[in-house]
Amino acid sequence: MLLHVSLQKAQLLVFLDTAIFEVNADYKEQTGQEGFAYRLKMDSDLDAEGRLLLVRLGVETPSREENPQYPFYFDVTFVGLFEFTESIQKELRKQYAAVNCPAIIFPYLRETLAHLTRRAAFPPLHLPITNFTKFVHKDAGKHEGASVKAETLHKRKPKEPSRGRKKATRGTASKQRGY
Repeated sequence: MLLHVSLQKAQLLVFLDTAIFEVNADYKEQTGQEGFAYRLKMDSDLDAEGRLLLVRLGVETPSREENPQYPFYFDVTFVGLFEFTESIQKELRKQYAAVNCPAIIFPYLRETLAHLTRRAAFPPLHLPITNFTKFVHKDAGKHEGASVKAETLHKRKPKEPSRGRKKATRGTASKQRGY
């Protein structure tokens, strides 16, 4: 997956760096299972001129050894390369690297993980929307200088499988809109 977007003061290139998905063949569904944990990983680096910012954003489950009861294990990482027309001011570097750029990349990461779980015959796993401002404040001591590295562990209950959808009658939407 490769995305190239031209912004007003920056160009962006987003691509899938890592996509590992492993189904646990030994998994046995347990009643009252609490869900599972995943880690949101973030890393960034800025070039010497202050115009190129590389942001790596990923999500992974703990390893099979750490949690053998999970139905699947994954490690998905996207990379965003942001090229600015001007050098980034020092006070904005941290915000762009830790908040703005990861917020742009996150929907691609979220959709890819949902797609992987759906393709593996599980209900799609939709990560909750992440507030990167709060994420950064939570790990404030880890964000010094232009480089940002953070990792946070989240707990998530698996979503219940859908019970089926009602079929819409042909032309219903267009009739409601008055077309």
